[in-house]
Amino acid sequence: MKESKDSPILVKKSYSLTTTLWIAGDFDELRRQCLKWADNNKVCITITPTEFCYHGGSERGARIGFESYPRFPNISSGLLLKRVESLAKELLTCKHLNETTCLIVTPWETRWLTTREED
Repeated sequence: MKESKDSPILVKKSYSLTTTLWIAGDFDELRRQCLKWADNNKVCITITPTEFCYHGGSERGARIGFESYPRFPNISSGLLLKRVESLAKELLTCKHLNETTCLIVTPWETRWLTTREED
């Protein structure tokens, strides 16, 4: 049932936690993998297309956002980071993407994950 315009607006708060996963690859495939992962893990994430421009070239990919969400119980920064790393590892081992690195950016640190032994 849809609430009327006269219904009170409830405001819930939580500590702000923002973590971003940056990865190159085919956006449609990244989106498919993120949808499957979010459904399996019962979480809400954002995915936005992006382009990485660097010395010698460029690649398309995605910015995948993880936020604390007051609708659900508060989540610790450690648990949020574990979820981001879980998705990152799944994407790095996805044969449909064939990507070898990604970046996880938090307010306190940046982590670079790679499957390349030479790095």
